Amino acid sequence: MARFLGDEEGAAEGSAFGVELTCSVCMGLYREPVRLPCEHSFCSPCIRQVFATVEEGEDYRCPICRESYQDEPAMSKHLVLVRLVEAYSKMKDKKRHTHLEEVEDLDDAVENCLGERGCQIHRDEVVTHLCFKEWELMCPLCVSSDHHEGHTTKPLAEVTKDWKKMLPDIIEGLEETRAKLSVQILQYTELEEKAKGEISDAKERTEEQIDRLIEFLQNEKERLMIDMQHVGNSHLDSIHGLQSQTTRKLEDCENTISLFEEASGVQDQFTFVKDMMDFMQRMETLVISPDDEIVPPPLNFDGIPLPSVLETWKNEEAGEDSDDEEDEDSY
Repeated sequence: MARFLGDEEGAAEGSAFGVELTCSVCMGLYREPVRLPCEHSFCSPCIRQVFATVEEGEDYRCPICRESYQDEPAMSKHLVLVRLVEAYSKMKDKKRHTHLEEVEDLDDAVENCLGERGCQIHRDEVVTHLCFKEWELMCPLCVSSDHHEGHTTKPLAEVTKDWKKMLPDIIEGLEETRAKLSVQILQYTELEEKAKGEISDAKERTEEQIDRLIEFLQNEKERLMIDMQHVGNSHLDSIHGLQSQTTRKLEDCENTISLFEEASGVQDQFTFVKDMMDFMQRMETLVISPDDEIVPPPLNFDGIPLPSVLETWKNEEAGEDSDDEEDEDSY
């Protein structure tokens, strides 16, 4: 269906005035119009693009009259055309608004009428073909477009005829597939029931083994806590002993400080010297080493035998199984 022209490329839509303002290269209204020496006018980008394709050694020619120029001709801006195009564009803008509303109404009506049968690209065309390469429905305009050149396309009537011939074979194949799938479902049901039984047995065995392991670990935990507490108490006793020794040294140091403070007030020289001699001898018995770092007594739990849980548990299980076998053999 024909549609209204709504842009500059549709300038020559029946108006003689519009034809005069149309570039013969792009067929749209002049943009930056320039004039050749032969008096023919073109859009500046259009004529420059034409001249850009001229190969070396060839002449430049006017696209309309074919006037020849050895060098690229000088072009002057066509101010009259510039003003005429501006005036014509304003006039067309007023008409375009009305035309666009009519076009939108027409497009909506066509689209509503065609529905899913309308072409996604050419909205006012009905799909008539199937492209097997792109796997999409097309209208006649799509079929003739460059995009689908070389593609395998068929009319919908031919595709329908071919596919309907294939339907019996397709249905027969699907019936066979359905029968096989039904058998497989029964087999999977049997496997499911078998797996449920195996899962239940495995859970019971594992739960029993874990309960026995928990009991064993609980006993080992109690033993370890007692042994570790013994080692810890011994370590704490060592710390308390060192702390008591340091406390006594602190008391001796404080008493000595008091005596020295008292001696500093003695006026009699004989008495002062005699007391200082006694204090000096007493200091030799004090072991005061404030610069020494505290060396904590070692705290070592390596002497406590830690259980190798897995090995012990396995050995225990192996021993019980051996006893059970011996009991069975005795019967």
